[in-house]
Order: sequence, then structure tokens, then C-alpha cells
Amino acid sequence: MGVSVHGYAVKIGMEGHPFVGTSLLSLYSGLGCLEEAEAAFCSVNRPDVVCWNAMAGAYAQCGFGLEAMQVLGRMQANGVHVNECTFINALKGCLVVGHVNFGRELHGVMVRKGLGFSTLTLNPLIDMYLKAGRRESAMKLFYMVQRKDIITWNTMFQGISVEDDARSFVHFLHEFMKVGMKPNDITFSILVRRCGDISDLSLGLQFCGLLSHSGFFNDSKVISSLICMFSKCGAMSMAQSVFNSLSLKSTGNLNELISAYNLSFQYVEALHVFCHLPELGVKADDCTFSIILESCCLSGNEIMGRQTHCSVLKFGFSSYGYVCSSLIKLYATAGRSADAFQCLKELKKPDMACWGTMVSTLVHHSYSAEAISALKYLMESGVSIDEFILGSIFNCSADIASLHQTKSSHSVAAKTGYERHTFVASSIIDAYAKCGDICSARLAFDQSSETEDVIIYNAMIMGYAHNGFAMEAIEIFEKMKLADLLPSKATFVSLISACSHMGFIDQGCALFQSMKVDYGMQPSPDIFGSVVDMLSRGGHLRYAKKLVEEMPFPPWPGVLRSLLSGCTIHGELEISKWASEKVFQLDPENDATHILLSKVHCEAENWEDAAFVQRQMMDKGISKCPGHSQIQVQ
Repeated sequence: MGVSVHGYAVKIGMEGHPFVGTSLLSLYSGLGCLEEAEAAFCSVNRPDVVCWNAMAGAYAQCGFGLEAMQVLGRMQANGVHVNECTFINALKGCLVVGHVNFGRELHGVMVRKGLGFSTLTLNPLIDMYLKAGRRESAMKLFYMVQRKDIITWNTMFQGISVEDDARSFVHFLHEFMKVGMKPNDITFSILVRRCGDISDLSLGLQFCGLLSHSGFFNDSKVISSLICMFSKCGAMSMAQSVFNSLSLKSTGNLNELISAYNLSFQYVEALHVFCHLPELGVKADDCTFSIILESCCLSGNEIMGRQTHCSVLKFGFSSYGYVCSSLIKLYATAGRSADAFQCLKELKKPDMACWGTMVSTLVHHSYSAEAISALKYLMESGVSIDEFILGSIFNCSADIASLHQTKSSHSVAAKTGYERHTFVASSIIDAYAKCGDICSARLAFDQSSETEDVIIYNAMIMGYAHNGFAMEAIEIFEKMKLADLLPSKATFVSLISACSHMGFIDQGCALFQSMKVDYGMQPSPDIFGSVVDMLSRGGHLRYAKKLVEEMPFPPWPGVLRSLLSGCTIHGELEISKWASEKVFQLDPENDATHILLSKVHCEAENWEDAAFVQRQMMDKGISKCPGHSQIQVQ
């Protein structure tokens, strides 16, 4: 209908009128047709500030943040007077691409022009700072807003960190109510979902009572949030009850319920809900098919996936990007690359997201040759590959330790200009390191470290750690501190692992303490595992056992096997018995545990006990998994 009206506007010569052109632009951008929106903008004679702002908003709405930011420069170059809406759309572009530095520059320009103090402009600024992790800046702006509207408060509710406790929610809600504000459907949707993020079912039930009292229990967005919250809190029966209580069930509520079952690893129940759609009186949309194909993929139910593919073709959703990506993931997971390629052919034009899905899925499931073939096909077709496909290919090269493939892919990254992109650069460093070419890894790091991103530093630290260069890994850590970069938990895992393999016990323990004291980080299970492994290898078995007992997490088989391996090296029989009993309770069929315990007895010359452990393996039908090696002939 919109195209018909557009045709009539062209026929009567009104297409170039700024008001008509702006309306056509908004029509096409609202439908996601960006090329048509750009054509409508170009047809306008002398576009005014409203038309320019609409074009910037269209770019931001369709996910082209960089183009939305560039519109501001184009307006100034064309002598168009900018206003508040111009900066708001540019800020939306900053949010899309995560370019907080440009957003800060815009903030400065807005203040200089006297535009940075109204509620209309402060709301997107607060949102930008919150999403960039600059909470203090956002809080300062929040308290600067003289007339806080419901959008201001909802932005702050949305920005509450998942690391905060229930007290933060209640405090903000108390302040919100105290100034006479009333929550709307978006407020309740945000608050309820945040309760799910922090797994606080008690607070979620209190919000449930409040929203019911306020008359929002039948609101579709709120119901979807309740289903999500209950599923994240492990209360799927409550989520199902909320859905069943609805007199009129929407497609959005159905999609949320199926997603909730996927989140809870209850894939059979998700498929059961989908099979009863006619009884529920709900029609499936493209999102429904995408979610249920995810259920089929995760559950390994290829037959159901193929039947769903038939329904996708019947209802005409095969050319939808999300659905196509899910189909590709289903077939690529099953190793059916030919079927995945066939799904790609259903698309009217090349979709990098779908190609990226196929390549990453093939890599994830160790179909390395097929992933590389997909890259070659793309390059031969003349399609421009993106940074995500390149990153997946480098991960593939790292998995198979193919130095030749890494070098070839590196040349492609350099040629396409993605060599210094954070995701690609870190993958290049990781691939070279896992291929054993640590010099090339360091060269790649030196070329990309100017970006000063913690991910790149972590990749180099991990590369040194895996190759046994503990001192070099610590040197990169010191360089990271000089660059004022905050280390992540992955940084400490790699550093402590390097110290473990080189026997640097004192340095490893100092890093463990520094993590808690200097950076206020709570050690993750991976870090505890690395420290236990380090202490066990160094012969500090009693300290390692004490750490396992004092961990804030229940011990898992991996950390107990590290302790048991240390007992094997140092001939500690008493602690080995304690560790083996624990690990047998958690993983009784594991061959490595039996073999390690047998070795401990052999080292102590307890031949009868060693023979008893080996008889136990035979009685349980447990056999040692044979190792294997492979070589690549260049």
C-alpha cells in the first residue's frame, strides 16, 4: 500500500516535496527498507532539518549507527542548522556501534550550544553512559534532570547492573514512588526482568503482586517479562501457569514461553508447546520458527527440525534472516553442509549474518574442512566477508593447529582491512600461539595493541601461558597495567596457569591475592582450579586440599583430578584417597580418575591396591581412552 501511495506521489509530482519525502522515508525505514528510504531522501528537493533528522533516525533504527553519526557531519557541510533531534539521532547511532568517545564529544558540543540540559536530550545521554558501563556519569546526569519523566526513570531502571542486589531495585523504586511517579507497562517489564537477571524470585513475586494490583497483569509485554523472570529463577511451573492463565494468548507470549523452556534445557517441553499451537489459538511468526528450530538444534532432534523446515516453507518464512540462520545452524550442527548451503540459496541477496552462522557453527562442531570450504566459496563469489566470519576461521585454524591456514587467513584479514579489529586481532594472536608460532603472535600483538583493548592483551597473555613463557606473560600484564586497562578474570586464569606450568608458585599466589585485594574481584571456579593445579604441581598438597575445602563452590571433578594428579607426582597417598572418593561420587565412570589412583598406589608400591583399582575398572567396563596425534604435511 505504501509503494502504491509512493507511485501516486511520483505521478502528481509531489515526491520531491520535503514533507512528502520525509513521510515516505519514515514509511520505508519503519519497514526496514533502508535502500528505499535512502532513495526517498535523495529525491527530496532541498531537504530541510526535519528530513535530515528523519534520515539519521532511519539509519539508527535499522542498525547503521556509523551512518547515523555521519549525517551530523553531512548536515553541517551542507549548511543545515542542527537542533536537539539531530543530536538525539546521532546519540542513537553511538549506542548502536558502542562508540562512547564520540558520544562524549557530542555531549560537549550539546552543552556548548545550550542543548544539553533538557529532559529530551539528557535521556539518551543517560542511556548511552549506562550502556557504556559509565554508571557514575549517568548518575550525575540523572540528578541534573529537573523534570524527570517516565522515560528517565525507566532508563535508570534498565541500567541497574545485574551485579547489584535487590536493595538497589527497592531503593530506586522507593525514590520513584516518592516523587509521585506511577509505573507503566515498560517499568514493570524492566523491573521483573531484572529480578530474573539476579535470580531473586522473592522480589519478583512482590513485583508480581504490585503489577497485578496496578492492573497490568493482562499486558502482553509484562506477561512476557514474568515468564522470562520465572524461567531464570528456575520456576518453570510458574511460568507455564502465567501463560495458561491468559484468556487471549499472543504470539509474543508464546515465543517467550518456548524461549524459557530452551533456557531451562527443557527442549522436549518446548517442542510440545509448539506442537499444540492450533489448540492454543496462536499463530506462529518468523520468531517462533527461529526459536523452535533452536530447540531442535539443541536437543539434536533433526527429524523434528526437518518437519519444522517444511512448515517454514509452507508459511513463506524461508527468506527471513533469523529463520534462515536457525535452519543453517540446525543443518551445520548435524554436519549437513549441503543442506545448509541450500538454505542460503533461498535468500534473495547474500546475508552475512547467515553466512557467519554457518561458518561459526561448523567451526564449533569441528567441521573444519567444511568451514574453510565455505570461506573459499564466499571469496570466489566476490562477496565481501566480514570480521565475524574471519574470526571464526581463525578459531578454526587454532583448533586444528594449522599454521599454513592461519597465515593464509591473516593475509585475507590484512587485505580486507580487518587485521586490527579487536575480535579478529585477538583471534589472530590466539591462532598463531596455538600453532606454536609465538613470534608471529607477538608481532600481531604489537601491531594491534595500539587499540588498548583488554581482549587483545588477554589473547597474548594466554598465548604465552600455553607455550610456557610465564615471565613474558607477566611482562604483558605489566604493560596492561601501564596502559590503565583493568584486567579481567580471564587475565588471571591465564597468568596463574602460566605460573603453574613453570613452577612459579610465589608469583602465582601473589597474583591470586592481588586479584582480590587490588582489583576487588571474587575468584571464579576457573581461577580456583588454576590455583589448585599450581599448588598441586608444586607439591603444596595440603594447601591445595584446604583451598578445595574452603572454596565458595562445591568441588567439581576437574579440580579434584588436578589435586589427584599432584598426589601422583609427589606420592601423597592420604590426600589421594580423599580426592578419589570425592571424584568417584561425582563422576564414577571416568577413566582418568581410576588411572591416576592406580598410579598413586604404584608409586607407593601398594601393588595390591593398584591391582584392585584396575579390577574395578574391568568390572565396571571402564577402559582407557586411547590417545592420538596428527601431523600436517605442507
